[in-house]
Amino acid sequence: MTFRSKLFVNFMLALLLSVALVTAGVTIATRRAFDELNRQHTDALVEQFQREFDRRGHDVLHRVQGIAEAEPTVRMAIDLSRPNADISVYVNDAHGVAQSHQLDFLDFVGTDGSIISSAEWSARFGYKMEWVTQKEDWASRGSFLMRLDTQEGPALALMAVAAVRVGDKDLYVVGGERLGKEFLASLVLPENMRALLYLNLDPAFQPANVIDSAGSVAEAERFEPIIERERAHPSALTEKINWTFDAASAEIFHAIPKLGRQNELLGVLLIGNSQRTVVTLERHILWLAIGVAAIGILFGLFLSWWAAARVTLPVRKLAAGAREVSDGNWNTRVAVRGNDEIGQLAQSFNHMTQELVDQRERLIQAERVAAWREVARRLAHE
Repeated sequence: MTFRSKLFVNFMLALLLSVALVTAGVTIATRRAFDELNRQHTDALVEQFQREFDRRGHDVLHRVQGIAEAEPTVRMAIDLSRPNADISVYVNDAHGVAQSHQLDFLDFVGTDGSIISSAEWSARFGYKMEWVTQKEDWASRGSFLMRLDTQEGPALALMAVAAVRVGDKDLYVVGGERLGKEFLASLVLPENMRALLYLNLDPAFQPANVIDSAGSVAEAERFEPIIERERAHPSALTEKINWTFDAASAEIFHAIPKLGRQNELLGVLLIGNSQRTVVTLERHILWLAIGVAAIGILFGLFLSWWAAARVTLPVRKLAAGAREVSDGNWNTRVAVRGNDEIGQLAQSFNHMTQELVDQRERLIQAERVAAWREVARRLAHE
């Protein structure tokens, strides 16, 4: 391998290694910065969800307590406390009261747990809602999540309970709001993020139960592994979904379980962070590195040519001068200018050849003197 080739290879290796290290460092730093930013956005969105959840829960509790304290409800409780009270008189009351207090669900429940009136499903008149009659301080319990059967099917509800006691009998007011796409629409989402909610209302995973602010989500079956893990062990987890072969289509989802009154899993909040921005930026960094490497290769070609011309030409002259000296031409001189190492080497070479010529002249002169002395000695002998 020639000196020029070695110089080019070494330069390319150094250049490519430097570009690779810088690219890797910038890419890792960029990825970490985006991960930290996404973590902050996720935490902020979870906090926003919880604030809105608490606000609505407090609002629901306040409205349910207001219904319980209203004069018509107190009259109803007094009337129903009488022996042989006709509960059918109040079968349609819940619907109007729910509308006036802007509640999606409202049930009036008797002291034995029988539904007296239901706004969401009037046909449930007379059905039992026994969990309401359990010994619990509903006033301090606050609002809670629960699965509620409606005429359209099961729903995830944010509920509250208030009791009106007359004598030894209670009238329970059970009301709440639906937790669904309207709730998600109230959230302010950062760019490249979305909030989904899985309604865990069925024994098996149902793709239609994965919703966003617009309703059902496309390709919802891709969330089944996340939901099944949450159903087995409810806890916060992170999962990446690649929607297509393009890495930019990937989303990182943070799953947060939402539990009911008895710590049963009723919903899973899914916060998605799109990877398109960071992947696009990483690709730009990669292409920039490729461009720098390509320019470096061209520069390396020029540099190796220039360095070879600057270094190898004097070396070749020195090599040619050395060959002439070895062939017996001791008067050879190398015409190399410069104060660098090559120039000093050339000066030393020229000095060496001059010394060789001088030594040869002195040797010839000494041989001549010795010859004349030998001639003089022989003449003197003769």
